[in-house]
Amino acid sequence: MVLISKLLCARYGSVEVRFDEGIKAKWPEDTTLVYIFGVAKMVERLSKKATEHASKTGKTLRVVSYGFKIPGKKPERESGPYILYKF
Repeated sequence: MVLISKLLCARYGSVEVRFDEGIKAKWPEDTTLVYIFGVAKMVERLSKKATEHASKTGKTLRVVSYGFKIPGKKPERESGPYILYKF
């Protein structure tokens, strides 16, 4: 999945694809979009991290989740299993 994502995103240049726990990883300050999947059990910690990142950088952070909702957070948009949130 990571290899395919890297190949598909190579033309954009500023996209970083990582295979790790997004909760523990340090997000660069210029991060504006995070795509997550398979982390339903960590969603509350991820939401907290996204809120802190947006607050720290002063930039809007968008999070796209695949197949699960973030409790207490209203989605900006939904399309099939993809759910977009704005922090």
